[in-house]
Amino acid sequence: METKVELNGFEIVPSIIPDVVYRFRLIPQSEDLDERNGEVRSIGVPITPVEDAEVEVVSHRKSLPCSDAELLEEIPFQKLQDFIQEKILIKILNEKGIKKLLKENLPKKKEIHSSYSVILTIGNFTVRKIREKFYLFFDLKHRVKWYRSIYQMLKRNEITLEDIVGERLLYYPPGNSPGKGDLINVEEVIKSPSEEERESILKLLEKKYGVTDFPKEFPILKAKFGRKGRVYPFHPDTCYRTKTLSPNKLVISNFERKEILKETVRKIPFLADTPCSIDGKLFSKPVYVVKTIDGTEKKVFSLKEVLNYPPFSIPQYIEEQGGMPFFVLVDKRFNESSVNAFLRSQLKDKKALKLNRIEGYKELFKTIRPAKGKLVFIVDFDDFSLPKKIQEEISKYKFSSALCLIPEMNKEKYDSLKRRLFAKNIISQFVIYDKWIRNSNPLNISRTLVYNIYAKLGIRPFSLSEKFNYDLIIGVDCGNDPFNRRTRAGGITVFLSDGTIKGLYPVSIDTGGEKIDNLNWILEIVVEKINVYGSRVLLLKDGNLYKDEVGSLSESYVVKDRKLKVFTANIKKGHSFRILSDEGKKGVVLRKDLAVLLPHSCKGARSILIDSFWEISYGQYSPNSITSELIRTLFLLTKLNFSTIFNDENKLRLPAPIHYSHLYVNALRRNWIVDQYLLEMGALYFL
Repeated sequence: METKVELNGFEIVPSIIPDVVYRFRLIPQSEDLDERNGEVRSIGVPITPVEDAEVEVVSHRKSLPCSDAELLEEIPFQKLQDFIQEKILIKILNEKGIKKLLKENLPKKKEIHSSYSVILTIGNFTVRKIREKFYLFFDLKHRVKWYRSIYQMLKRNEITLEDIVGERLLYYPPGNSPGKGDLINVEEVIKSPSEEERESILKLLEKKYGVTDFPKEFPILKAKFGRKGRVYPFHPDTCYRTKTLSPNKLVISNFERKEILKETVRKIPFLADTPCSIDGKLFSKPVYVVKTIDGTEKKVFSLKEVLNYPPFSIPQYIEEQGGMPFFVLVDKRFNESSVNAFLRSQLKDKKALKLNRIEGYKELFKTIRPAKGKLVFIVDFDDFSLPKKIQEEISKYKFSSALCLIPEMNKEKYDSLKRRLFAKNIISQFVIYDKWIRNSNPLNISRTLVYNIYAKLGIRPFSLSEKFNYDLIIGVDCGNDPFNRRTRAGGITVFLSDGTIKGLYPVSIDTGGEKIDNLNWILEIVVEKINVYGSRVLLLKDGNLYKDEVGSLSESYVVKDRKLKVFTANIKKGHSFRILSDEGKKGVVLRKDLAVLLPHSCKGARSILIDSFWEISYGQYSPNSITSELIRTLFLLTKLNFSTIFNDENKLRLPAPIHYSHLYVNALRRNWIVDQYLLEMGALYFL
């Protein structure tokens, strides 16, 4: 269905767009590539490789602030490539102080808490040419000022070191009160620095700031200013968090966001105050196929209906062991009779789960069997050990499963419990009990828990009525392993055309950050495992998709030998684009290389960006036009992501292959045991 889609882009008035630009040749002074990049880009927009001895740039200025820039020619602005035009306009806007103007005109919104204050500010912005007009896309963000430093929070056990790896922190020079600060990106944590490393940072702090009274025992944070550049050591007492531990408090509805953005640009003379509006798609909900008790197939139209039917299919490993023992572990801080009463209220509601037939989950799961004689067991999660009765029951099976009702605890403790349970082949689903019972609609959480357990065990609840136009859909993510100081390409998730998970596969290829130098190896691993021929393959990568990665796919022998038709696209969750709607299931193709998708209904939901799509054959690759068919595929894949089915809050739901690969990479980073047999059965036990 066609619909109008409004985005957070505001047209740049033609009067500030130059008629001509100027091409210069210059010889950069620095041999360091990062410094050379900064030097060249401060002068103009490079149109030849920055690493060359002589670099050509274009600028809207006829004279440049350097003596070695040689003017070559004058070029009409409209003859430049679109991305060069966009970069020149960003420079013009920066010279006009665009960020300062946006901040000055932004309505003041501030909230103060006992441990932090929250301030609304301007996020990243970018310029894009859409249908021959230029738009400035920008978004809002919250800046959170913490009153306690990272070091103080560590001492109070409010956070762990693992919590801050990969996080953006605010750095304040020693002796300064937390004010403006600089943003840094934590890449690594050295828990126990050597004496040499410790002395190095102390000397740096003393030399630069004259500070000598820091504690002698501390970890070192290795971080960069911004996203690129040199890595520096930081003392945790000079660093503060930039976000709260309760992100739901920071949600602004997209309707309210639109009004704030319009008010912000209203006084800026070179921006129109009407958001970019363009024809897009309103996607219909998918139709699901379930099996009735007698094995016949039936179409249903909501995920809630799916729960009234037996699973569509059960993985082989559960059938081989004759069922799956299931039990509930409850922390000793909770009252057993109250827990039993609450669980019964969830099980008996006919609109919820239909699980009240045998004091367990037999009606829903069919093959999942509660521990004999008792379902609920009280345990001490602080000093955890399995009750003897459970150990006796699960000894008869290779794998078993548990629902764990816990109080709030830190991530390290939670992850340790999950690993300890899996070491005994117990696949666990944790839920914070207080949040469950106090939720305004606890049945939504109950239903989501069922789908989470399905996904963890590899049980397939339904099939999609609408088949994908691809035989295989592969999700790829990679990430750093900061505590072991290595990088790995992470995880691969494979789906079939009907929405079935075919399997997950770990890979340990060295990469440069998020770039995978040999993406073809990942394709080859999947094709060799699944043994496909003459298939259409869609490979989705989390984050940026580099041309070198696409080139490596075209060189893969399996593309030639198996006669594969390969398409690859990227999925970005961090970007400047947002659909200004609280009604989900909307998507828009802004141009052939740029599309935005709002996959679900959720107040303040973020959008997904796709800005790279390629078609690949052996030895050849070319950019492909992003179409509504592709974003419809991605929308359907978000419906296979069971992480937030009925209680979205402000969470971004990603296409399932990307989401599960991302969570798998996180599990590998936390040293989870890899059970390849379970993964190939489609069991997402690490979620």
